[in-house]
Amino acid sequence: MGATLPLGMRQVGLQFVLAFWILLCNLISLCFQVWDVPKKRIRNIFRGHTLRIESVDFSSDGQHVVSGSWDGTVHMWNMRDGSARVLNFSDRDTDIFWSVRFSPSGQLVVAGDDDGDLRIWSVRTGQLVRRWTGHKYTVWSVAFMAEGKILVSGGDDGVVKCWDVGSLRSGGEPVATKILKYGGKRVRLLLHFFSRHKRPVLLC
Repeated sequence: MGATLPLGMRQVGLQFVLAFWILLCNLISLCFQVWDVPKKRIRNIFRGHTLRIESVDFSSDGQHVVSGSWDGTVHMWNMRDGSARVLNFSDRDTDIFWSVRFSPSGQLVVAGDDDGDLRIWSVRTGQLVRRWTGHKYTVWSVAFMAEGKILVSGGDDGVVKCWDVGSLRSGGEPVATKILKYGGKRVRLLLHFFSRHKRPVLLC
């Protein structure tokens, strides 16, 4: 039997973690809910953003959730006790964070904003590690590939770019390689999987 979203809900994030939870977002109360699918009940309700939540993501171990909002903040939530931490950055010129993602290791969080920038935080400290500029307009989507060694971003400029995450350790400036010009259209969704030949494939 299929599941039906409650009235007043807008699906922002939809993913299973450990085959049990499903993530939903409620725009009326500016919160998002984590559902226990087998028990058909709400497991957690997270509140804290002051404007619409635009993007959410689970950590690979299912212990944390990250959310980006129209209020210009990125929150990291603890699934166990419901506590939240606002990830820090010094410049507050960003209006909206449209895309958020945990790295596969769970050590980093990346967020794309409406200025075409990518911000990367340390999960352990909550401090900003680096700010990269690579798109002319809004960064709609971000994804990690190659076990977290590569970060891919898609923007309103219709370009998909590839970033070397290793440059964070070396301290050098990243080299963003344009890998796709998507016909001048917005790149709203980036997914990746490994084909049977063990080669990464991007879907836009």
